[in-house]
Amino acid sequence: MKMKNHLFFVAVLIAAVSCSTPDIHEVIIPCPTEIEVLSGQVSLDESPDPVAVIGENVMDSPEGYELTIDKDGIVIKAGSETGVFYAHQTLKQLRYAYSGRRMPAVHILDAPRFEYRGMHLDVSRHFQGVEFVKKQLEMFASLKLNVFHFHLTDGIGWRLQIDRYPELTDIGAWKPAGWKYGDPTDLFASADSLDAVGGFYTKDDIREILAFADSLHITVIPEIEMFGHSSEVLTIYPELKCKGKTVQESTHPVNEFCIGNEKTFEFLENVLTEVIDLFPSEYIHIGGDEASMRHWAACPLCQKRMKKEGLTDVKELQSYGIARIEKFVNGKGRQIIGWEEIAKGGIAPNAALMSWRGVEAGQQATSTGHKVVFCPEPYCYFDAYQDEPIKLPEAMTNYVSLENTYSFDPAEGDFEGKDLIWGVQANLWTERVEEASHAEMMYYPRTFALAEVAWSLRENMDYDNFRKRAIRLSDKAREDGYTVFDLRTETGPRPGSVDSIEHLAVGASVTYADDFHNSDQFEKKGILTDGKCGPWSHRYPGWDTFAGTDADVTVDLGSVLKIKNIETSFASYGVRYGYFPLEVKYEVSLDGVNFETLSVMNGTKAADEKRPDFEKFEWKGRTKARYIRVFAARDTAFATRPGIWGSGRLMLDEVIVR
Repeated sequence: MKMKNHLFFVAVLIAAVSCSTPDIHEVIIPCPTEIEVLSGQVSLDESPDPVAVIGENVMDSPEGYELTIDKDGIVIKAGSETGVFYAHQTLKQLRYAYSGRRMPAVHILDAPRFEYRGMHLDVSRHFQGVEFVKKQLEMFASLKLNVFHFHLTDGIGWRLQIDRYPELTDIGAWKPAGWKYGDPTDLFASADSLDAVGGFYTKDDIREILAFADSLHITVIPEIEMFGHSSEVLTIYPELKCKGKTVQESTHPVNEFCIGNEKTFEFLENVLTEVIDLFPSEYIHIGGDEASMRHWAACPLCQKRMKKEGLTDVKELQSYGIARIEKFVNGKGRQIIGWEEIAKGGIAPNAALMSWRGVEAGQQATSTGHKVVFCPEPYCYFDAYQDEPIKLPEAMTNYVSLENTYSFDPAEGDFEGKDLIWGVQANLWTERVEEASHAEMMYYPRTFALAEVAWSLRENMDYDNFRKRAIRLSDKAREDGYTVFDLRTETGPRPGSVDSIEHLAVGASVTYADDFHNSDQFEKKGILTDGKCGPWSHRYPGWDTFAGTDADVTVDLGSVLKIKNIETSFASYGVRYGYFPLEVKYEVSLDGVNFETLSVMNGTKAADEKRPDFEKFEWKGRTKARYIRVFAARDTAFATRPGIWGSGRLMLDEVIVR
């Protein structure tokens, strides 16, 4: 009897060990092009060092590789050192997954889908040191990412040593002690000020980063922002601002270089000369985004420039400036790349473009013969919340989950010039990302998803399978000292925001008490009864907003029905945008004229000062009604507080009736 028990225990143990051995298809990120399982098993712990053979390109790609692991050892074939390097990255993931275990013999053929596979880091808002950058480069390379977009300058800080203009870092790299994002951006301190916060990279720092990146087969593309987002430069060198009485009286700060001023181009060309001498990348990023252009329209020098060049619109003035910078950069043997706004008024002849507001600008650029990197906000902006906001550190108020990023396909749909899709990139802006650990958590695991989007064939991609691999790789990243968002605790999309909710009011007509919602400007008709709750972010469809007024809506069910439950939810975005109602009242009516009050509920939840939060109001009982009125009283004291955007908003989602 004891022998039987012993044998049973051994059988259970063997089964448990077998179950814990991962499937070869649930290990590698990004997933390879082809995985062929061979006969037999091997131990990577006991295998000899790999033999690497450099010859012909694998799968017609200089970055492709062939990896064979069997009883005879490990053999790598590739057309370049880069291909060999990527094979080693795959091998490292296999070693981690099968440490102490035997794995199936395997033959892998692999090559990237896109040439450009990038990650971006904004160090202008919040500075991160050399070691942090090198640490991220190491992770990026392990995922076969090959471009690092280094956002070095912006209105809040200048982070690169420029010998000709030492004030850029003596002053523009430092903020007064206690400065926080949201304080005036033109507050700067000198480097020797007591407790000044900030920092910058010396040219030796950059050389160290570049050498490290080169060893990882990563190209570093620097960004020097122009013509907007430049208040740090203009604070130090005010002579580069637009001039004119109307400009000075404007309520909007001057953040754009004066394109009518020759000194602007002298400054930018001097800076770019040093940047080009330092960075070996073929492309130099020149920004070009979000210039307001309002000051150019009022500036005498800009108007004089427009008249001289025969320009009729300030958008054309920006294009003039970009084209002039492109000519200078081309003269140095390099190319420019910029954000999609560089196409306003006509894109410069040889420029590449980054499409970030969506995919339309990128598709338009490919159709006119320009290379494009897609990095659209709904999928590739890692400054957004990746899960339920209230349980995460403060971020920008949109929502980009791991699954959102994974779902992005830059080649989806029919459009001209698909062969000019250069690649994809994710961007980490740091307005609200101050600490290194927070930055890492914003990168990972979403960077894993971006890597697979950039490298793997769509037909090989499956989110459920990927999520298992992402959890495994997250565990390894934590062991290696990275801060990673824990997918095991993920809430996922806000309940009711993805799958339709069945309830009595779906499709019912809604009337509003305020003029805006009854006007032709209101585009969200039916949003309160479409069967979907609002998502974690107000920036995506699902929320009905009430600006400067109470929320007062009446739902017509179409006939008298028995009712036992009414639910509504409101969103608050704290000091930035939106607030909870003071009071919510539900009323019902049989005829739409005479209403009976069912419930009056006080708002009890305090708005979180930094993160989006949500409050649900609910009535339960028994009644009959055709019409349901929801009235929510706004907090007028909150709505008029300094710093509230758009006079504040009440944000209401689905009126759920059961």
